[in-house]
Amino acid sequence: MSIKIYKVGNTTYVKEVLNGSEHLFASNKNRDLKIYADGVIIMPDKDSQVLNNFKIPLASLVDNFGATTPQELIEALGQNEYFKKGGGGVGGSTKISEDFTVVLPSGANIGYESGDVITKDTELELVVKKILRVGNELSFTLPTGNITTSKPGSLLYEIGQNLKIDINHSFNQNDAGSFESVQYRKNGVGVNGVNYGFEISPIAQIFDALINYAAGSGTKVNEIGEIFENDIDAGSIDTANLSFGGQLPFFYGKSATKPTANQSLIDAGTKAVNGSLIKSANGTLAINFNAVGEFIWFAIPNTAPNKTTYYKTALDTGSIDLIFEDEEVVSTINSPNGLWLNEAYTFYIAKGVGTHNTNIELRN
Repeated sequence: MSIKIYKVGNTTYVKEVLNGSEHLFASNKNRDLKIYADGVIIMPDKDSQVLNNFKIPLASLVDNFGATTPQELIEALGQNEYFKKGGGGVGGSTKISEDFTVVLPSGANIGYESGDVITKDTELELVVKKILRVGNELSFTLPTGNITTSKPGSLLYEIGQNLKIDINHSFNQNDAGSFESVQYRKNGVGVNGVNYGFEISPIAQIFDALINYAAGSGTKVNEIGEIFENDIDAGSIDTANLSFGGQLPFFYGKSATKPTANQSLIDAGTKAVNGSLIKSANGTLAINFNAVGEFIWFAIPNTAPNKTTYYKTALDTGSIDLIFEDEEVVSTINSPNGLWLNEAYTFYIAKGVGTHNTNIELRN
């Protein structure tokens, strides 16, 4: 479809070519034009059926009079005195008599900004409409995405543990284009996302995803008909990280006879775990030894802070030396299930038998 608008004398002609057929319309009356989607629409006239609700897409014009938006087209038609009666112009004959510069107080929002120049012969009606019809600026929302794994990211796995995980991702398109591809990465290097295996170490291993998406398309139209083009370019999302790292566990136990700080004690003790993850020895340890008339003991990695006080209740607290002998370091402790070797552990062994069947906190 193509549309050509031209004048002969005071009469405006509209020639439409549609599917090879040519239609010619003429009007010498004042006609109101309003923004409609990607062009303008000629509003109905009560005394004539010609061109009522006739839509003029901007892209269909043979000559768009230099306009790039529907509002600019309305202004251009008015300045060139189309759709008027006897020289009146679009919607009326009142025009700005000379150029003037807009001056406004700070923060004013009336459709113009300080420094804008309204040129001579601009239709006064267009100026008024711009002042009284200020539309909201519409924006376009970027996509979001994230990485997910079949086991949770944590720094509390046990050193030496072998994990196998499935890696996946989420993608919310919002106003962007469609999802295109994804790369899963460990420490910046691409990895397979299905049943991926790796060994836990003290140094965290960082997993993330690079999600690629297409450019956005389409437009949004605000409450006064202003059209906003989607400005989201093709791009990628570098997701937040999931970290997998490990620590050495701590051990504890009880004994009818005074125990000795060695590998056998570790093998017979309880490893501190919390669900599938170990409990860190770096902070306060809360242990119920379930001991009645027995020796108690615990051992922590030598890299963890020494424990200096104990706490049972506000009336039963004090230096750890009140319960335990001086700590003893053994430098060749091995994991009972073969995950790590030759690690140094600090042992705390009770001075004598006692009852410890409620939680006791062992603090740094």
